[in-house]
Amino acid sequence: MLATKQCPLSLKAPIGATDSGQVLGWAGRLLLALCVLGGALVLAALLSPRIWLPEPVEPSPPTPRPVLLTESAGQAVIVGDVALARKQIDEAVAEDPHHAPALLLQACMALESGDFSAARVALTRLKSEVPERRGAELLERLLVYRTRAPEMGWRQAFLKAWTELGRPGFLDSPLLLPRVELPAVQDFMPAHVEEHATSAAGRLALVLARPRIPQENARWLVEQLPTLEEPGWVLATSVALLPANVPPALHEKARAVIRRRLSRLVEASPRVMQPRLLLLWAEAPEWAAFSEQEFTVLEAIAALPVLSDTSPFQIFLEARARLKEAGIPHPGIGAFEAALWSNTNWSAYLLLDRAESTRSLLLPGARHRLGRILWKIGSRVSQQSTHLERMMGLQLMEDGAMDMEDEAERERVEHARKEAIALFHSADQADLERWPLPSLWEEVAEARARDEWGHIREFAGTP
Repeated sequence: MLATKQCPLSLKAPIGATDSGQVLGWAGRLLLALCVLGGALVLAALLSPRIWLPEPVEPSPPTPRPVLLTESAGQAVIVGDVALARKQIDEAVAEDPHHAPALLLQACMALESGDFSAARVALTRLKSEVPERRGAELLERLLVYRTRAPEMGWRQAFLKAWTELGRPGFLDSPLLLPRVELPAVQDFMPAHVEEHATSAAGRLALVLARPRIPQENARWLVEQLPTLEEPGWVLATSVALLPANVPPALHEKARAVIRRRLSRLVEASPRVMQPRLLLLWAEAPEWAAFSEQEFTVLEAIAALPVLSDTSPFQIFLEARARLKEAGIPHPGIGAFEAALWSNTNWSAYLLLDRAESTRSLLLPGARHRLGRILWKIGSRVSQQSTHLERMMGLQLMEDGAMDMEDEAERERVEHARKEAIALFHSADQADLERWPLPSLWEEVAEARARDEWGHIREFAGTP
């Protein structure tokens, strides 16, 4: 028998080794092929012009002309061009008698002009075009009051009509499209106020009717401030200048003039908080923590019996008369802006801001002194008539209670603040600013200047 030749044991392959190697070899080759194929597909995709060229987009259909005319008519109402607004809205309705926003604006313009027959026609057509009729029904009730009791005024008539309907929400009402919102003052104020002013007092009202003060007007205000005698106008001018975005040199000059004029006002008003709070603003940066000396001054301010002895409503009345004389549309809206400069909201905001900077440097147990100051001043501010002042005051009180570690008082004030917010939102459901009725805007501006919180409570249905 022939002997068979065997491999040494040390060189002998394990059972199945040959099969496994073959499998791994095939798997490796397959994986390599897949990688090559995937790379080729990626390369092809990258080279394809479809990747780099934008997908064709269907052009948006042109806006129908009646819609454009209605929007333009709404803007004409805002800037006070009644003739243009009437012409455009009549064209819009003629081209599309079913366009509800145009019918709404046409009805409102007829109400404004006292053309009650035209208002009835537009409202009848409007009710037939829209499933949601509350807006048309409100205008119908407003028409009744304007016809039978014009002495009631626009604001009161609107409030009665809205209340009779159950105070429905109009914040998302498609009937009020286009959104003819209460115009921002810059929408209808002249770019160069000096061209419209017939006196220094008239120019002052025109300048302060703007929410922002351009550099040339700021320079003029700095020159005028030393000559102003009425405390309300002194405060309004000072507050308008302090945050004005002007070059550093003019900013420093303005602060120096403000310090001198406010110091005179402080001497003339020994029992009043507001000019003293503003003087702190003019003497130190808005973000600075209170120094020990300022703490002493603030404690003396918090002990004073009167927050303010000026009348923002008087500023409103004077500003409105001057804006009317200058031929400004919607003078009440601009006058309300001027009156806002003179209230205590700005000094309260400054106090909140600087208190936060101070608080970050104090341990919790060392904040009681700061808390007492905030609470005392905040309690006075929260009794003021504007919504912002009330909210600022309550926030000062809440922060003060937190610093004093009085949790029960903090919770009480927090609850009052939340109630105030809810009350505001309830009143806001009428969305007065979106009704294209300039006469209503004017009366609302006057009511807010006289007693904004009372106006809000009335629209919220709170006695």
